[in-house]
Amino acid sequence: MINVTPDHPIAHEAYEQVKNLRCDYVNIIAHTFKKSETEQGFFIAGIYPNKGEGGFNRLDWLAEFEQLNGISDA
Repeated sequence: MINVTPDHPIAHEAYEQVKNLRCDYVNIIAHTFKKSETEQGFFIAGIYPNKGEGGFNRLDWLAEFEQLNGISDA
């Protein structure tokens, strides 16, 4: 189990859900699976609102993801 940061290869799979949440903090959890003998794959296992500061700040996560991927509201 890993936390999905904005620069993680599967962060794009969480983006829309995180964007649509209405909470301050969020946990984005991924699990791994074996794609081949030498390669590991990832899948989003859950995206959960978090009432405390135990998760990522949702707006900061979105801002970093958008900056890394050249996404703007304009």
